[in-house]
Amino acid sequence: MNPGSCGAGVSTRVSNQNPACKLQMETRLCKVRPSTILSFIAITCGTTCRPIRLVHHGCFSTQAYQLQYCGQCSDSRCCTPHQTSTAQVTFRCPTGRLLQRAVMMIHSCVCHNNCPYELFCKIPILHRKNRKSC
Repeated sequence: MNPGSCGAGVSTRVSNQNPACKLQMETRLCKVRPSTILSFIAITCGTTCRPIRLVHHGCFSTQAYQLQYCGQCSDSRCCTPHQTSTAQVTFRCPTGRLLQRAVMMIHSCVCHNNCPYELFCKIPILHRKNRKSC
């Protein structure tokens, strides 16, 4: 997934953090930013939102999660995840079937000039009074 993208996606990495210390491909669901530009520009870098149930292919998480998003920096720099962890989330589908998926949880974001996706660096800066929480 492009770290600068919006909406839900899949993050992939190679890691040796396993009992055998072997390189393995890991994938996890992620949502770095809200899925609409209007929501994105209203959220500051590192905004924590109220608890919500996550949705994956029409299935809802069995628990509510308080997500943190990487939105907009107070200047023209880009905001991307800095510290993350992976949570095993259980989803209940309309048929009653339970799915378990790895989901990226953002703990902190960082503002920097190395913008992975230039669109977000070109969005006009909103004044603090116009920003909303999610």
